[in-house]
Amino acid sequence: PAVVDISHSMISRAALSLPCRHIQRRIPIATPKSLNVSTRLLATQATHPSPKKKKGQRPKQPFVKERFEPGEWDLERTDPIDRPTFKSKAKVLSREEFLNRPRVGFGTEFASLHDAGTVLSWLPRNKWDEIFDAYLELMEGMRKETNGVTSHEYAMMVLSKKFHIRKTFVSAVVELCHREERLKETEGEDALFNDVQEKMDREFQDHIDAAYAQNDETPPDQFTDSPRTPMNPLETSPTFVAADELHDLSDMMAKAARRERDEAQLLLDNKVYNEDVDDNTRYVRIDQHCSKMMKIQQEHQTMATRDKEMKPLPAPVGDRAPKHRKKFKFAAKIIDTRKEKELRKIKGKYMRKKKIRASDNMLIEEDGVLRAATVHEANCVSWKAPRDNQEFIMKGVKAAWIERLKGKKDGWGRAKVTDSKND
Repeated sequence: PAVVDISHSMISRAALSLPCRHIQRRIPIATPKSLNVSTRLLATQATHPSPKKKKGQRPKQPFVKERFEPGEWDLERTDPIDRPTFKSKAKVLSREEFLNRPRVGFGTEFASLHDAGTVLSWLPRNKWDEIFDAYLELMEGMRKETNGVTSHEYAMMVLSKKFHIRKTFVSAVVELCHREERLKETEGEDALFNDVQEKMDREFQDHIDAAYAQNDETPPDQFTDSPRTPMNPLETSPTFVAADELHDLSDMMAKAARRERDEAQLLLDNKVYNEDVDDNTRYVRIDQHCSKMMKIQQEHQTMATRDKEMKPLPAPVGDRAPKHRKKFKFAAKIIDTRKEKELRKIKGKYMRKKKIRASDNMLIEEDGVLRAATVHEANCVSWKAPRDNQEFIMKGVKAAWIERLKGKKDGWGRAKVTDSKND
């Protein structure tokens, strides 16, 4: 039977004996019209067939070959596949049973890992190499099939689906292996201390086996994330709504779970992935006021004023004329206060965030030239946009891959094993 998570519509045990049921949820369910409103249930635990793709429907980006199914949402509920659905030989309590467990006191401890909803697992070194080799093969195949159009975000999702590991974990493993390969090029194989890593793998695996053997439980056969059993405070509501007995509560919850799964599947099917592009070649968006300011600055800028500002000039080298000394680089954020007042009148915090971008209307003055800022420069100032954790984790290997697309042969992939400097 399907297991439906009802964390947002938990039935009070004491309320079951009353004439009406008291349900904890954010929306009223007394009228049939409210049944169409999506409740915040986890769409991962309702088993039903996924919607089929229409005939002739093709992905928007050429490198998209895989179709992903919803997993577990993140806490902010922006990513429907933040972590894969929990699958492991190690059995744990369901989310519903964990949330409805009896509260005894502060000194109470769980009797076993099963009751605590915790999974002990360890990612050994041979699994690292397997993930990194799959990453190298995937990126090279993507580059050949699409003539250089690739996406690390899509690649991490493919590897997450293949190895059943969270995307951020896969990104961290790929970045770590990339840095180790670069260390091999300079310091040699001995700089990695592989013997210490092998000993750590054995020690942790022995500890996991002993912990599960103590309670006669089955250890996990592979690395897996623990299920997200604790409830997020933002997902709950302190109010209770009375539900009439005429409504079938189990059917309503099943329909809400199916509806949320369909919405999550639609988000994944229409997702636009970040392509691998050099941020130094992309410019931020500017409005008409910034364009007018740049045009006026170019009209009033002359070489005479530049020569006066940049004195003293450096000494000439041979017969070559001296070059102008480079000035400091200044950044400015142009803010339209009238437009900001109009945006504040818009109802809804989400709409304001959607229309206001931190990197828009940013100008750079360098060597007497006023221009729009690049994306890389916009990320180096205090008013930069919120950082993407996954992009930040894999920024090293992604930058090396972009250099490879430009024609650089070294700096990405497996390194040639060299002898240690001590030898």
